[in-house]
Amino acid sequence: MELLPADIRSQIPALYSQEETKDPIVYVKFFSPSSNWTWYVTEFDGEDLCFGLVKGFETEWGYFSLQELQAVRDPLGLPIERDLHFKPTPLSQIQKQAEMPQDEILVYSFTDKDREDPTQFLEFMSKILPDD
Repeated sequence: MELLPADIRSQIPALYSQEETKDPIVYVKFFSPSSNWTWYVTEFDGEDLCFGLVKGFETEWGYFSLQELQAVRDPLGLPIERDLHFKPTPLSQIQKQAEMPQDEILVYSFTDKDREDPTQFLEFMSKILPDD
């Protein structure tokens, strides 16, 4: 898959064009499928150099090379991908989404006793499922 097709390249503003914007628009989201690394593109030089927010070990603004992203493979051999469903979004909305609490993981150990009498399991489920 081409990371940045021509039709998307043409939509991304030139480098420094959103420099004075309080809430810049993020046009493209790249991510590593096996880690938490994400690149949010706000500007592009039209050829190779992107500028945007990078979330990895730290979260910081910076420049990154499209060619380098295309060459990277994670430990599983997977390439960096573009989020195909991502739409241009103000940075403030992305930051709000990132601050949302993560879903909790609840564990219930289903036992042979529950097979005979599922009452305890059903009570547990009724506490976590919506009332719809």
